[in-house]
Amino acid sequence: MSQGHHVEHNTLTAAEISAVWQLYMQNTLALQVLKYFSQTTDDTDIKSTIDDNISFHIEQLDQTRMILDQVQHPIPDGFSDKDVNEKAPKLFTDTFALFYLHHMTSISMQEFVKSIPLLAELDVRDMFNEALNHTMDLANRTVNLLLEKGLFVRPPYIPVPEKVAYINKQNFLTGWFGNRRSLNTFEITSAFTNVQNNVIGRSLLLGFRQVTESEELKGYFHRGVEISAKHIEILSSILNEEHLPPAMTSDTAVTRSKVSPFSDKLMMYHIYSLVAAGIENYGYGIARSSRRDVSAHYSRLLMEIMQYGEDGANIMIDKAWMEQPPQAPDRDQLAQS
Repeated sequence: MSQGHHVEHNTLTAAEISAVWQLYMQNTLALQVLKYFSQTTDDTDIKSTIDDNISFHIEQLDQTRMILDQVQHPIPDGFSDKDVNEKAPKLFTDTFALFYLHHMTSISMQEFVKSIPLLAELDVRDMFNEALNHTMDLANRTVNLLLEKGLFVRPPYIPVPEKVAYINKQNFLTGWFGNRRSLNTFEITSAFTNVQNNVIGRSLLLGFRQVTESEELKGYFHRGVEISAKHIEILSSILNEEHLPPAMTSDTAVTRSKVSPFSDKLMMYHIYSLVAAGIENYGYGIARSSRRDVSAHYSRLLMEIMQYGEDGANIMIDKAWMEQPPQAPDRDQLAQS
């Protein structure tokens, strides 16, 4: 981050405010989750990676707070030490902690790449460039660890084509009827990635369902487990039809602990954030799938997780857990006041 540089215009655009606000919220959440993982992870390699990431989140929080202070923007409440019980017994295995870290770096990189082209203020852009570089390093580090430990799940292999080919038949788009072509690499990768994403989400939901004392949240998390399981089955079937191996589907990530490491508010917001990322991934899956049946699967699954996310938002609103993102002034209301 540039030294001595301040927000030039003493204000930020809507894109800059949303990026900084969201980064602050996600950093406060990540910091509490990683602090707990650090306390319960026995593997020294994984723990070292987690601890390095904790240090970076602390640094980023200081930077985002400084930028918001410069434009006199209220600092979000986010999450704090009161949302984590670092002394809670181990709820997730070390292996899951590594997969979780790898998954969250993927989500973060996508967010940073989308934000950076919209940032005019040098201070904000510097911070996001630094965040992207750190996250790319972390992604490489987690992949290397997964490979070293024999845990990395590779996407399916396909034979190298003999020559360049052009599409010359309309049945390239056929899905439900007619002579259906085999999956292309974009469709394979998307289905594989979304299976993995759902496996991570299901493991979190299984753990959260196990430790929450709220019957309402227990029911909500249980519904999420069932949705994730169904989506894993449907997306895996797309690959299985082509005799391609699906991603990991193990449920061994959760221990038998019944003590919650996190507040109900944090757990709900975390799932809500992952649902938002899932919506984006399914939208991308639709955009990259040319076969009608594959895009139709994504469209149907997308509607289901959008409804699940909305129901989660309503629970958080009812419990006054959901911070309102910055929004434009209501001009009609101002004119009447």
